[in-house]
Amino acid sequence: MSDQKDNVSYVNQAVEDLFNEAKECRVKEIRKELKVQVKNLMDRRAVAAKVLANIDREVLELKIKVAQELE
Repeated sequence: MSDQKDNVSYVNQAVEDLFNEAKECRVKEIRKELKVQVKNLMDRRAVAAKVLANIDREVLELKIKVAQELE
């Protein structure tokens, strides 16, 4: 009976260890995925900032042009 309890305990511990290992692997995968997504968002943000800067420059140029034409 004691051997059976030891076997059950051993199997339960092995299952728990495997579960924890699988959970750690999944967490690592999710972190990698999140890093890629964050990098993509940062790249998009940089592109958006450049586009906005170009729009601001064009608006300023148009304001100057309109002001010159009104003189």
